[in-house]
Amino acid sequence: KPKKKKKTARKAGTLKGMIHIKDNFDEPLDDFKEYME
Repeated sequence: KPKKKKKTARKAGTLKGMIHIKDNFDEPLDDFKEYME
């Protein structure tokens, strides 16, 4: 039998400052321009 790993409690905010979303995130992508016409 494989040993069960003990799950650690999750803590909100542990990745704060590590994920960045660009300002133009919601702008249409040029690669899909033809598809969207």
